[in-house]
Amino acid sequence: HIFILHNGEVLEFKNGVASKSPTKIPVGDILVDGSLTGLIDETVIKERENLAEEGAVIITANINSEKRKIIGTPVVTSKGFVSKQPIEEWLDLVREIFQRTFQSHANRPRFDLETLKKAVQEDVRQLAYRQMKKNPIIIVLLIETKDK
Repeated sequence: HIFILHNGEVLEFKNGVASKSPTKIPVGDILVDGSLTGLIDETVIKERENLAEEGAVIITANINSEKRKIIGTPVVTSKGFVSKQPIEEWLDLVREIFQRTFQSHANRPRFDLETLKKAVQEDVRQLAYRQMKKNPIIIVLLIETKDK
């Protein structure tokens, strides 16, 4: 036998026989977060709403902070929004901003990766707002690498 139930309906088993109960359980929607079970913090809900409405930009770069240089080419990915210009051009602009911001921080007496991340986030956020009137979530991943 197959029973199709709606949210809140109860299936009872008595003496090996299943039957639909007249009892209903009050239920609501639950969002599932990979790291949590049960209710989700309001911050997570706001982040998801922002992600759905504004999109995300992820910038990944290998950095040698001792030599204060970028190893290879930064990888830029965008999700959830459309640029007025071709997306590759927009991603190239983000790469240029990353490289300019990196160079300005590399020339400072104190080189700090956390400060660099925040500056890149702000510079890319300003670009996205100027060009698309969007405020995407911006994730900057800096991977410490020792080059040869």
